[in-house]
Amino acid sequence: MRRAVDAGDRRIPHAGDAFHHAGTLDGRSVGPVFLAGMEVLVAYDRRKVRDNHARLAELHRRADPDLLIVNAHDPDLYERARGGLAALS
Repeated sequence: MRRAVDAGDRRIPHAGDAFHHAGTLDGRSVGPVFLAGMEVLVAYDRRKVRDNHARLAELHRRADPDLLIVNAHDPDLYERARGGLAALS
C-alpha cells in the first residue's frame, strides 16, 4: 500500500488493486467467483498475492478504529468508507 488519505487522526490506506472484495479482509463474506478466478489468471506471482492478502487481512483483524482499508473495486466497502468519513466531518 503506497497511498493513504489524511483524515486527521484516522489512516485510510488505499490498497488499489491489491484485493477486489471485502471478503479478502474479513474472511467471512464471499465475493463473486469470477473475481477469484481473475486474480489467479492475472497474478504474476500467486504466492505474493496470497501473502499480500494475508497482510491486509491481518491489519483488518486488528480492528484498529483509526484504520480503514479501502480498495478500487468493492462498492460496498466504498459506501462504508463514505459513511465513516461523513461521520468524521
